[in-house]
Amino acid sequence: MTSLGTTVPAGPVQGRVRWRRFAAIFIPAFLAIAVVLFLVAQGAIGVSFAISGTPFTVKASQITGTGFEQWGSADADINGTLHPVFVSSFNSASLSDLCQGVSTPFPGPFANLLVTAGGGGTAATATNLVVDAVSLTADSATFNNINIGQDPNSFTSPTPTGLPNGTFGQAASSVNITNANQSALATSAGVFTLPCLGIQFSSGGCP
Repeated sequence: MTSLGTTVPAGPVQGRVRWRRFAAIFIPAFLAIAVVLFLVAQGAIGVSFAISGTPFTVKASQITGTGFEQWGSADADINGTLHPVFVSSFNSASLSDLCQGVSTPFPGPFANLLVTAGGGGTAATATNLVVDAVSLTADSATFNNINIGQDPNSFTSPTPTGLPNGTFGQAASSVNITNANQSALATSAGVFTLPCLGIQFSSGGCP
């Protein structure tokens, strides 16, 4: 990771990054959100489906992925309201001790709907995983061969479409995130395999 005025050596960069510090570097992506919102409103950037607009929690003790790419964008709900997000894309990913929780309109023991998977030493797996999130914290994150400030239009994956040239993005060959706690608005995957699947109502959220 470099600061302004520092000469960057040639070749890929590999190292361990504290997620909060990494997120601070990602802030410039949101400087382009106004442009992205305008393009979405004009139909220049299509989203895959109308989101509900209700955030849900995703926790995992460990997330490992390959083909990591990230950029700023916006999702539209069924009423056309736009929600700024940062999009994280993985060619493949595994998630240990996965828990997804969403609030319900019901009180007491039915206040939250929880989906758990990937416990007992067998991680959940996904291909072409895309997460549209509004926040994320983690104990630590390790990125291998990371490029910070890369234009998403130059990504090898075809996931970003219609973004204006000059949009901030970043990419890494692989990533390992420990104790991830994420608030998301949408998730999609080509194939999502959930071993030890459990679905239940609970008075509390994900542990």
